[in-house]
Amino acid sequence: MAEAYPFRPDVYTAVVQAVPLLCKSKRDVVTFFRGTGMSHARLDALAKQVASDPDRLKKHQMTGELLEIANQDASDAGLKVRREILKRIVDFNNFESCWPNDQLAAKGAVAKVRELVQEKDAFTRMAQAHDRERAQKLEASRRQAAEKRRKQEERERVKQALYAVIVMPAGKQREPVPIFRTCDYTAIGSCDSYRSGLR
Repeated sequence: MAEAYPFRPDVYTAVVQAVPLLCKSKRDVVTFFRGTGMSHARLDALAKQVASDPDRLKKHQMTGELLEIANQDASDAGLKVRREILKRIVDFNNFESCWPNDQLAAKGAVAKVRELVQEKDAFTRMAQAHDRERAQKLEASRRQAAEKRRKQEERERVKQALYAVIVMPAGKQREPVPIFRTCDYTAIGSCDSYRSGLR
């Protein structure tokens, strides 16, 4: 499970709805976001306000502000926070800790986030499989091209060596020609047959 980029609108909305239901108090909302690894001045300010003047705050408002901060953080730390936010919601199962009137809604909110995360994971897996298949095809094509070049170069080397033998001046001792290997060239026949013919 990973959210490498800012939350999609549907994921963002589902998280904003889920967190206030899972957090019984405003202090719990602060604790939830601190637990994700978030470190931000606004989180510190909200923590102080919760301690001094909680009545002026709403859990949905706090969640929206802090989630927006996480969503705009393009750093690795921001990525880690977003992943942890999703993980904490998806893994949540202690619904008895929620307000009794919120337990059913909390279960629905968690189920919604899980559904969106699974959907995204499935898409990611399909994209990764497509990328792997494409990379395998490219590698096979590269190998085929390299083998084709090798055969062309080998044919050319054999041709040049044979030409050198043919045009050798009369009376000059022929040196062994170390050009023949185990091979099969349809254009010029087998190397072994040439080697035996030149002896």
